[in-house]
Amino acid sequence: MKRSKLVLFVAGFMAVTSLQAQSVQDGKNDLYKQRYKSAKAVFEKLIAANPNDLDAIYWLGQTYIMTEDVPAAKSLYEKTLATNGNAPLILVGMGHTELYDQSKTNEARQRFETALTMTANKRKGNDPDILNAVGEANADAKYGDLNYAIERLKEAIDRDGKNPEIYLNLGNAYRKAFPGQAGGDAYQAYQNAVKINPKFAIAHYRTAKLFETQKNWIVWLEHMNNAVDADPSFAPAYYDLYYYFLGNGNFERAEEYAQKFIANADPDVNNKYFAVQTKYAKKEYDDAIAGAKEMINEGGDEVNPKVYKMIAYCYVAKGDTLSAKDYVDTYFVKEKTDKVISEDYVLKALVYMKVPGQMDVAYNSILEGVKLDTSLQNKIKTLQDGADKFKKAGNRCKAGDLLWEAYKLSPEPNQRDVFDPGLEYYFCGNYDKALEPFTIYSQKWPDQVYGWQWLFNTQRAIDTTGEMGLYAPTGDKLLEVLYQDSVKNKPSILQTLAVMATYHVNTEKGKDLPKAVEYLERYLSLDPENEAIKSNIETIKKVIGNTSSGSTSKSSGTGSKK
Repeated sequence: MKRSKLVLFVAGFMAVTSLQAQSVQDGKNDLYKQRYKSAKAVFEKLIAANPNDLDAIYWLGQTYIMTEDVPAAKSLYEKTLATNGNAPLILVGMGHTELYDQSKTNEARQRFETALTMTANKRKGNDPDILNAVGEANADAKYGDLNYAIERLKEAIDRDGKNPEIYLNLGNAYRKAFPGQAGGDAYQAYQNAVKINPKFAIAHYRTAKLFETQKNWIVWLEHMNNAVDADPSFAPAYYDLYYYFLGNGNFERAEEYAQKFIANADPDVNNKYFAVQTKYAKKEYDDAIAGAKEMINEGGDEVNPKVYKMIAYCYVAKGDTLSAKDYVDTYFVKEKTDKVISEDYVLKALVYMKVPGQMDVAYNSILEGVKLDTSLQNKIKTLQDGADKFKKAGNRCKAGDLLWEAYKLSPEPNQRDVFDPGLEYYFCGNYDKALEPFTIYSQKWPDQVYGWQWLFNTQRAIDTTGEMGLYAPTGDKLLEVLYQDSVKNKPSILQTLAVMATYHVNTEKGKDLPKAVEYLERYLSLDPENEAIKSNIETIKKVIGNTSSGSTSKSSGTGSKK
């Protein structure tokens, strides 16, 4: 009998232990570690055991939101509210989903305020847990009110200053509201979370991410290491450390962190991507392609679309851009629109440049990529890099178009920004388009030779017979600038003088023989032994003399008849 009681006691103890292992907090810890499958399993088990576990329901909905399935979260919260309309936390969750729809922000605010009113203590004020949930919702969602989030989270801290999760959410709100301020309020909020709980790895991790945008890698590395020291099972830090060492060419360390990530993350076919990525970084393209195709065969629709993109990159690196086309196209079909980045369009452009008759698709891809860039500097760089690719592909007119777009975006264009598109237009034969940049260059930097020289060249290319008289005024201005250093610029001066002399000899519009002699005599002053120039001067002077003599005779003859 005693033995039976002991068995029952042990079984009961094991049941309690099992239940404790499946707590809401355990599920939340999985969420912090981005173990979404594990978190989902925890919350689903808790709900199966107790369908009225509102905390578990709320966090299951949050899991859906974090895995970008907002409709599933909304459906869960709606179903719960249908049977339990007085559930404040579920009201907040529902409001959270509505903040992904810009037309529903007012409804979301009403739900938040209702939840706070329902849980307020007349003497102590609003419930800190509900305040925290409201702040988190607004800090996370696309159309959340960050000022409202910060206000509510500060209020939550006033009510419960010992909860590191509130400081974490406050840091997230500050970071989103004021990006790039690594030493500001977000940093302080994360550090406060760490002070309360030094083992709170995600606060260390979020601190590191602040310094990532500033590329302060020394401080970044310190805080990222703090995250794994605080919790050696914190997979997101291993993920970032992998890419850090991969980018620095330390493949051994990168592979070490990849294995640590895999050991601490949810099992997933996409974890094999680390090996593929490393092969690509090592320029072992055939092995990378084979590994990526193996992932596709194994995982099917579960495979991350970036695997297709990786195959395309490998083929491009091998010089086989035509083989890359199908994989680029598949990537764009499978990837969510909001996941596509600027570099993806640049890749597409690079591939389509090699497809006959698809230059316009390639060009428009670059422009689509520019639209996605949030930084003006990145937009300009994307355009300039795209122009370089078109130039190498032999399409200098498209290169000129992209450089001209970059010039128009630049707040303070320099000489190259103006000059380079003109040069591309000139060499692709689009002289009309080349006129504008060279005209702007010569006006903005009138003492520089280049603008006048290439404006002169372009006008000559347009006005090949000289009958339009297009380049003569520019030629005079060019000579004026060239003579500032007649020794250095002697070859250009001589060439320009010869062109100007020819213009005044041969064209009806510019015919002025004495002017032609003037240009040739200036030529001779720099090249006094040039017999051809001497001969031309003598010939033109004879023509001038004969013309003058003929005019005099005609005049005398006419007079005698009178």
